[in-house]
Amino acid sequence: FVRIRQLFARHHALQAAVFKASGFVPGCPFLNLGSEMSTLDDLVRERVGEIMRRQVAYIESALREAQQDGDFDGEPVQTARSLFASLSGLMLQAKIGNRPDVIQDGIEHALSCLSHAASRDLVETARRSNALAASGI
Repeated sequence: FVRIRQLFARHHALQAAVFKASGFVPGCPFLNLGSEMSTLDDLVRERVGEIMRRQVAYIESALREAQQDGDFDGEPVQTARSLFASLSGLMLQAKIGNRPDVIQDGIEHALSCLSHAASRDLVETARRSNALAASGI
């Protein structure tokens, strides 16, 4: 999950740098604009939506790469959406709490959830294989 970790780290680094210089966490300018203007301006909504779709596509491609490497066996499309939602929520929490470290802490939890889900899947697969072997199938 190197690329996903790097994505979160880039967002954290930018927010931390602005915080250090100004004393405030700005949050994501696209999400800020989109959340305020999307009901008022279709063009803004469409453009911010496109930026969001590109971020999700990047995460999805990283997950597919992890699948090829044998590090992820989940469903990449919905997982990418969920990870982007996590990143978006962390950016908002960092802005509201004026704490850029929220983003860094969040990536560790998000990735541990992926790892735990993969581990659960492997355990379940092994359990099914053992049950089939025991039944003589």
